[in-house]
Amino acid sequence: MLGYVSVPDNNPRRGVRVNQGVSEQRVNVHELLAPPVTTDPDRRTLYPQDVYFREIAEQLDGLADRPALERVLERTSFLMFKPEALAGRRVGRALDYAAERGFEPLGALRVRIDPRTLREMWRYQLNAAPLSTVRAVDMVMAAADCLVVALYDTRGPQHTGLTAAVRLSNLKGSTGDLEADRGRGLLREALACTTQCLNFVHAPDEPADLLRELAVLFAWPNRAEPLRILSTLPSPEAREAVRRETARWYSLHPEHPLDVDSAIKALRSAAQDDPARAAMTSRLLLALERRPGPESELLRLVDWLDHTPSPLGAWDRITLASYLVDRQASDRMPLIGPPPGERAEARRRRAESAALTTSR
Repeated sequence: MLGYVSVPDNNPRRGVRVNQGVSEQRVNVHELLAPPVTTDPDRRTLYPQDVYFREIAEQLDGLADRPALERVLERTSFLMFKPEALAGRRVGRALDYAAERGFEPLGALRVRIDPRTLREMWRYQLNAAPLSTVRAVDMVMAAADCLVVALYDTRGPQHTGLTAAVRLSNLKGSTGDLEADRGRGLLREALACTTQCLNFVHAPDEPADLLRELAVLFAWPNRAEPLRILSTLPSPEAREAVRRETARWYSLHPEHPLDVDSAIKALRSAAQDDPARAAMTSRLLLALERRPGPESELLRLVDWLDHTPSPLGAWDRITLASYLVDRQASDRMPLIGPPPGERAEARRRRAESAALTTSR
């Protein structure tokens, strides 16, 4: 059950209320961080000290409509479509995949993820990532806004045994080893994801992450709208609104194949009659052939792609950077998540759980 220190409210309103100041109705953070909101002891230890989680817990004034708050935490989640999903036109395919598995759209909002937001969003995972990978993701996120699509699980935990956030995260699949998920019918395979950096979508792992990530993505005064959307129910109007917002998002940027061979061809063409560019091009092509490579060399090449003036298009540069760092490994321990030696087994268990719950 969800934990509160409460004062009764005799004026209930539709949806989840969000406090813009201090409330007499308080969500107890430690009690909130219990099943089904999280089953992870690391989150239970770290999130009570996390300013984003503390803020959004303070803002939740859901006792006016407790079922709406429980619906948000148990039956909703979101897919965040990253800029490469815009360039690669993957949104419709992903939403069709989700709908076939019982997830209906509630609404969509655009957000911009700058380098600081990126590091805050994945604070507990990026600490283990190679710096060249982090810099390549910076390039991806700088290309365009992200589209956050709220989803409602029409099957519900009483039928699947899982919260919407956990079930959707399991269906999404992992980017840690894409080959391990091949043939399991997961979302990233359906989207033809081929590299860790160009993985198209993000979804929170648990309801606790759903709350924290909303707090990272939206500033204090702006959190009412995503929480309001999550507290609603599916409708044809909501589905059409998401379709229109996707079309607007697409209209702002041309489509790109995100194909490394095409990007290499463009790279070679840009290096003609430019000795300095030709030398760095040779280094980059050698690094692509010899992946994984020295971290210092990859950092220099990613920075060269990002910052050196070039006739090469932005998505060609992003595609090259993403493939450059794709096989980089790390022996660092993430603050939240399985250690390196156990990641493959954790991915296998998640994929099996997704397949099982989808069949229910």
